[in-house]
Amino acid sequence: LTSVLLGISSSIAFWWLRHRFPKVYEPCDDRPSKPSPGAGAFGWAAASYGVRVENVIEHVGLDHAMLLEFSHFSMRAMLCIGVPALAVLGPLHAQATGNAADELSRISLSNAGAEAWLVWVHACFVWYVVVVMLALLWHVQRHRFRPRRRRWLQAMPEPRATTVLVEGIPEGDRTEVSLSNFFDKIFGHKAVKRVAMVRDTSELLPLLAARDALAESLADARS
Repeated sequence: LTSVLLGISSSIAFWWLRHRFPKVYEPCDDRPSKPSPGAGAFGWAAASYGVRVENVIEHVGLDHAMLLEFSHFSMRAMLCIGVPALAVLGPLHAQATGNAADELSRISLSNAGAEAWLVWVHACFVWYVVVVMLALLWHVQRHRFRPRRRRWLQAMPEPRATTVLVEGIPEGDRTEVSLSNFFDKIFGHKAVKRVAMVRDTSELLPLLAARDALAESLADARS
């Protein structure tokens, strides 16, 4: 009941805020590939349902799209695990002879009491969860995450697509030639076009300033 009331109140609040502050909640992009919410109370729900991951990648970037895809994955995981848990484990716990503290505890393992065979059912269900999650992860990684990530990287323009930030370089290899040779050896061919080193000059700059001051003083003394 609490979740239902919270969902209804959130929907009403969002509907009011959407009309009260349209610049915040209304889209500012008029491209036709993006679904536009209607003016009704639940127009946003229909538009949200019509959003496709490819449209999200096009309009707001890959990271937002992968977050949406992760939400889809979480819903599938909850459907494949939560429904069997409630349909199988819940009734088994409810018919047990344990002394449940309240009505909600009747469908939990704490109501199993002395019926140890229910623990073996849980052991089997644990392996069901492991197998299902591995299968879901393999499927979503192979068919949803990796292909989109690969297409996004291949479509990225230069120099963004060909620039790599390297940190923690050993002190003996902090030269352009050494770093270039390191990556060329990894890839097996000439893979580095140019190396730009960002150096800490906090100690060097005062020394250079002192050198310039001494050079200026020497020039004044000679003149």
